[in-house]
Amino acid sequence: MRILIIGAGGIGAYYGARLIMAGHQVQLVARGPHLAAMQQRGLQLSHPDLSYAGPVDAWTIDALCADQPADAFDLIVIAVKAGATAPLLESLGDWLGRSRQVAILSIQNGVDNEPLIESV
Repeated sequence: MRILIIGAGGIGAYYGARLIMAGHQVQLVARGPHLAAMQQRGLQLSHPDLSYAGPVDAWTIDALCADQPADAFDLIVIAVKAGATAPLLESLGDWLGRSRQVAILSIQNGVDNEPLIESV
C-alpha cells in the first residue's frame, strides 16, 4: 500500500516506522527541525516494541500538495494534534477535492476530528 502520514510526530512516526517495516510505501509530512532531521538523517525511533533507524520519505505539506495528488495514496493517515485538524483540513480542501475519494484514517485524540474530516 502507498500510505501518507500527515503529522509525523511521536504517534505518526511510530506508525510510519511500523508500516515501513511491514513493506508499505510511506510518505511522512512534518515541519520544522523534525522534518529537517528526517530529511537529513532519516527516522530514529526507539520504543519497547520497536526499534527503527533508517531513511524515510519526508515532506512539507506544501511540497506534497504541489507535487502529488491525494489519490496517489491508498490511505491518508492524519496524526496531527486535534487543535490543528481544522486548519489542516482548510489547507487540504482543494487538494483533496481534486482527487477521487481516498480513505482517510484519523489516529488523533478527541471526538470532534472525524466529523471535520468527513466534511472535507
